[in-house]
Amino acid sequence: MKYILLICVTLLSYTHSFAQEKNQQAEIQVKGITCNNDVNIISKHVEALPGVTSCSPKGKVGASSTLVVQFNPEETSIERIYATIEDSPSCDHPDQKPYKVKKPKSRK
Repeated sequence: MKYILLICVTLLSYTHSFAQEKNQQAEIQVKGITCNNDVNIISKHVEALPGVTSCSPKGKVGASSTLVVQFNPEETSIERIYATIEDSPSCDHPDQKPYKVKKPKSRK
């Protein structure tokens, strides 16, 4: 029985570390954020995407803020994360979508 338990724990540990290796981190610059409530709304929407494990601000929140997103690219694309951020409603005006992602320039 001890051996079976040891094997199960080892397999779970291996599976967990393998899943973590697939995760990526993206730092995303977002314009249009006016307060911490905006960040909370954006984070809630982004974290609802499959494969996203976290979305939090980096540094001080301001008109142009950076969000750090941990995600599995096999489940969610960076483009889908960008679209979700830009589709998130404003806390002051829920009918408006004021956020704009500053996308990195593609390399040629």
